[in-house]
Amino acid sequence: MKKIRDRRFSAILALGFFFLCWLPAKAASTPGFTITAPASTITIKNPGGNRVNFTITPQNGFTGTVSVGCTLTENPQGTMYPPFCGQTGPAMAPPTVTGPNPVTFSLTIATYGVPMPVSLRYRRPAFPAGGYAFLACALLLFIPASGRTRRNLLCLVFASVLIAPIGCGSGIANNRTPAGNYVFTVMGTDQATGKIQASTNVTVIVQ
Repeated sequence: MKKIRDRRFSAILALGFFFLCWLPAKAASTPGFTITAPASTITIKNPGGNRVNFTITPQNGFTGTVSVGCTLTENPQGTMYPPFCGQTGPAMAPPTVTGPNPVTFSLTIATYGVPMPVSLRYRRPAFPAGGYAFLACALLLFIPASGRTRRNLLCLVFASVLIAPIGCGSGIANNRTPAGNYVFTVMGTDQATGKIQASTNVTVIVQ
């Protein structure tokens, strides 16, 4: 019995070798880069901050300018004043890769704010709130007024009672970053194409 050779089989076999061998090799040689942190965890005092150097390592001949960003991705639940992360000072220019050597860029990670003195947060009014109340009562009792004016004076008395605790407050409001672990994602994007990206996570421990 004579075997009939199917030419389609050879074409399918060649196409299979193409996808198995040539495409993975091409994908492996696509230019790109990686971003690495100096350590997986960074500790900062509260209040305070650190300037952290990250490294861009080009791969497969990548060159170009990289836009970098930093986003808070995890923080303790209910945190109102998390730390912030970003470029500051002269380092705000985006890093540029010009050859095979790694390039570093710095980001500042710092806690939020410092407790302000009570004298700055709660300034006593030039005329004490109790004085407003007394004046309003005097006007209300001794000066003839229409019904509408009398209602306005009553509103003034009520408002002065509400703002009195603010003028006399002595507590210290805490607007500092709470201690805990915060995770930032640092990402870089090729400016030329917007398609080549890399990222890394770093855990910031606020003490």
